[in-house]
Amino acid sequence: ILFLSFVYQHIVPDVVKQLEGDKNKITQAIVGGTAIPFLVYLAWNAIILGNVANIPGALDGDLNP
Repeated sequence: ILFLSFVYQHIVPDVVKQLEGDKNKITQAIVGGTAIPFLVYLAWNAIILGNVANIPGALDGDLNP
Protein backbone atom coordinates (compact mmCIF):
# COMPACT_ATOMS: atom_id res chain seq x y z
CA ILE A 1 0.00 0.00 0.00
CA LEU A 2 2.88 2.33 0.76
CA PHE A 3 4.33 2.04 -2.75
CA LEU A 4 0.93 2.24 -4.43
CA SER A 5 0.20 5.49 -2.62
CA PHE A 6 3.09 7.08 -4.52
CA VAL A 7 1.72 5.99 -7.90
CA TYR A 8 -2.07 6.33 -7.86
CA GLN A 9 -2.55 9.94 -6.80
CA HIS A 10 -2.82 11.05 -10.43
CA ILE A 11 -5.60 8.60 -11.42
CA VAL A 12 -8.59 10.90 -10.82
CA PRO A 13 -7.20 13.83 -12.85
CA ASP A 14 -6.34 11.40 -15.68
CA VAL A 15 -9.84 9.90 -15.59
CA VAL A 16 -11.37 13.39 -15.67
CA LYS A 17 -9.22 14.31 -18.66
CA GLN A 18 -9.98 11.06 -20.55
CA LEU A 19 -13.72 11.36 -19.93
CA GLU A 20 -13.66 15.05 -20.91
CA GLY A 21 -15.17 16.26 -17.64
CA ASP A 22 -18.45 14.33 -18.02
CA LYS A 23 -19.56 14.07 -14.39
CA ASN A 24 -21.81 11.04 -14.90
CA LYS A 25 -19.10 9.04 -16.67
CA ILE A 26 -16.50 10.02 -14.08
CA THR A 27 -18.79 8.93 -11.25
CA GLN A 28 -19.52 5.61 -12.98
CA ALA A 29 -15.82 5.00 -13.60
CA ILE A 30 -14.80 5.71 -10.02
CA VAL A 31 -17.69 3.82 -8.42
CA GLY A 32 -17.30 0.87 -10.79
CA GLY A 33 -13.54 0.84 -10.39
CA THR A 34 -13.98 0.72 -6.64
CA ALA A 35 -16.99 -1.59 -6.44
CA ILE A 36 -15.67 -4.38 -8.67
CA PRO A 37 -12.44 -5.00 -6.67
CA PHE A 38 -14.43 -4.67 -3.43
CA LEU A 39 -16.90 -7.35 -4.56
CA VAL A 40 -14.04 -9.65 -5.59
CA TYR A 41 -12.45 -9.04 -2.17
CA LEU A 42 -15.70 -9.93 -0.39
CA ALA A 43 -16.10 -13.07 -2.50
CA TRP A 44 -12.51 -14.11 -1.75
CA ASN A 45 -13.03 -13.65 1.99
CA ALA A 46 -16.32 -15.55 1.91
CA ILE A 47 -14.65 -18.47 0.12
CA ILE A 48 -11.61 -18.56 2.39
CA LEU A 49 -13.48 -18.05 5.66
CA GLY A 50 -16.21 -20.46 4.56
CA ASN A 51 -13.64 -23.19 4.02
CA VAL A 52 -11.91 -22.74 7.37
CA ALA A 53 -14.70 -24.72 9.02
CA ASN A 54 -13.89 -27.65 6.72
CA ILE A 55 -10.26 -27.89 7.88
CA PRO A 56 -9.89 -30.51 10.63
CA GLY A 57 -8.77 -28.90 13.87
CA ALA A 58 -9.09 -25.36 12.55
CA LEU A 59 -11.76 -24.39 15.06
CA ASP A 60 -10.26 -26.11 18.12
CA GLY A 61 -9.07 -22.83 19.56
CA ASP A 62 -5.34 -23.53 19.33
CA LEU A 63 -4.98 -22.19 15.80
CA ASN A 64 -2.48 -19.36 15.81
CA PRO A 65 -2.31 -17.55 12.46
